[in-house]
Amino acid sequence: MRVLLFGYFTREMGGRGTGGVATYIRDIAVGLQKKGHPVAIWGENARFWKREWEGIALYGAPNRYLLPLEWIRSPTLKVNRRWFWGVRRDRVIRDFKPEIVHSHSPHHVITPTLKADNLPLVITFPSIHFYKFAPNGKIREGAYRNYRASIDRADYVLFLSNRAREEVLSLFDVRKPTKVIYPVVDTSRFRPIPKDKARKTLGLPEDGVLIGFAGLLTGRKGEDLLIEASRGKDWILVFAGGGPGIDRARAMCEEVGCRAVFLGDLEGGRMLYFYNAVDVFVLPSRSETFGIVVIEAMACGRTVVVSEEVPEDAAPEDLAYRVKLTPEDVRKGIGMALSSPVEPEKLISHARKFSDTERFVKDHLSVYREVLGR
Repeated sequence: MRVLLFGYFTREMGGRGTGGVATYIRDIAVGLQKKGHPVAIWGENARFWKREWEGIALYGAPNRYLLPLEWIRSPTLKVNRRWFWGVRRDRVIRDFKPEIVHSHSPHHVITPTLKADNLPLVITFPSIHFYKFAPNGKIREGAYRNYRASIDRADYVLFLSNRAREEVLSLFDVRKPTKVIYPVVDTSRFRPIPKDKARKTLGLPEDGVLIGFAGLLTGRKGEDLLIEASRGKDWILVFAGGGPGIDRARAMCEEVGCRAVFLGDLEGGRMLYFYNAVDVFVLPSRSETFGIVVIEAMACGRTVVVSEEVPEDAAPEDLAYRVKLTPEDVRKGIGMALSSPVEPEKLISHARKFSDTERFVKDHLSVYREVLGR
């Protein structure tokens, strides 16, 4: 079957500001391709018409600088965001000719319209962050409308965790088939390696205690709580990831007087060295759908400190230090993780529960076949 995935590109595909959803989409695409299914990704975090990555067709977002050209192709009196994206949608669908569309951006105005020409539509709710953390009421209302419209148009609704499913069902009356499909982690790629080798590779201090954080720096991941928790401490914070909040995070580190290293966005292969270089991994997120970085850290044998917002599916109480959203609790959690680390073998064993790529692809294929059958 020909599958079109809508969402985000990973960095190696040319995406900007990538995260766990982009990785999830990449893993689906690669798995489907290996099973012999033609697959394409339409990403909203890069602006180009079309390119190819390892045999997978990539379509970019419309470029606002080419708006006059888009208008000439499809003249209209209503030049707005929905029309702008709709023109690109029509071009992508004509070019790739999908049999089914799977959107990972139910917040996006274009998702409900992906059922054009009665194409079967599957949607995945990675989160409701666009609703919960909207900067103003207008954007919040828009996200809610798009969520509602996406659910109404979808043939099947997927979730990355039970927590995400519960959050969506608390907001909407979902009368469609639903299923939870956990992300997958390649434990042959994320594994323990010598700490000194990892630190040397990334140019990190070979001595001292390193506390790691990975994710987009936007405030939602709680990097400010980690920085405040480090006030007066002699450990060194190591940040993997970029985002609009990176300058604010740097300024906060200077203000509280904590030492910090900002590695920026690391290519997938270098994340192995990051996890193995740190002594403890911390994710004090204010809202988290799953927390794939937590599983990656565990796969490398690292003790983790997470907020109570991280689903227990990823970080059970007996394998993680779960803390409240305060700097004091984050500081205590780090202290306990340093003094009483969890046995690496237990962490690695837990991470392997999410390493079944075959299961991951089969679960998606079973949903697609069910929808096409109906």
